[in-house]
Amino acid sequence: MFSNLIVTLVIAYKIVAREFRALEVKAREFVKRKISTSKIIISNPVTTFTSSLFASSGRKRSGRQLRLLPGIIIVCSGFSDFSFAEAAHHSPPAHSGTILVFGDSISAAYGMDRAQGWVQLLTERLATQKLDYKVINASVSGETTGGGLVRLPKTLQIHQPDLVIIELGGNDGLRGYPIDKIHGNLTAMVDATLESGADILLVGMVLPPNYGARYTSAFQNLFSEIASRFSVPFLPYLLQGTATDDSLIQRDGIHPTPAAQILLLEELWPKIETILNRQRSETGRSGAE
Repeated sequence: MFSNLIVTLVIAYKIVAREFRALEVKAREFVKRKISTSKIIISNPVTTFTSSLFASSGRKRSGRQLRLLPGIIIVCSGFSDFSFAEAAHHSPPAHSGTILVFGDSISAAYGMDRAQGWVQLLTERLATQKLDYKVINASVSGETTGGGLVRLPKTLQIHQPDLVIIELGGNDGLRGYPIDKIHGNLTAMVDATLESGADILLVGMVLPPNYGARYTSAFQNLFSEIASRFSVPFLPYLLQGTATDDSLIQRDGIHPTPAAQILLLEELWPKIETILNRQRSETGRSGAE
């Protein structure tokens, strides 16, 4: 009788040890990926072991195994709590602010590695300046103001940004969409963003002259009209607009090259920095230590 108990305890110990090793591996992966503990589920050895006891194998478990279960649960729970606490200890601190970039291919780093784009350069600039803001790039190549208007409410709800950089409208203009429709979509997006409590930086666009003077003028003016109506910071266009040097434009004649990305950031940075400085002065937020 005593020997059977010893065998049972040895088997139980091996099961617990195996589950604990598996948990340790997952905890290390958790720390390595630097993902918040609230966004990952690490398998609980209690659940795993309980499942192994009651798996639908078509056989009933013995009374000895069932009587052993409470003691095993206590041991496994102790391992589980330790691992979760250790992972939480190594999780990165939350950022004090969030910047949402909501644009099209210009901000989605079209034609290059995403790490080369101006949005990634913005992330690096913030770190260099010790400004504790996280940057979320929700830009989509080919996006229109209509598509952006559909995506924006959920995006605002998920990320709850402090600053939203809206860079949309170029694809609408290139496709010759009605000016009043573009105007209406952008107006609705700016209004929704302000209602969420976030600040806005609106980025304008220009079109090549072959779209006709009337349409190109109306298109360019709609951005300034919206910015004036809502009194939000505004950048009329990026680089030199249609006069941008060809060496800074990709072969498609539309998208900036990797070399142009730092220039994009330099144009946007003064306005971004002004907004962030104001936010910090209003909230008492400071740079990262």
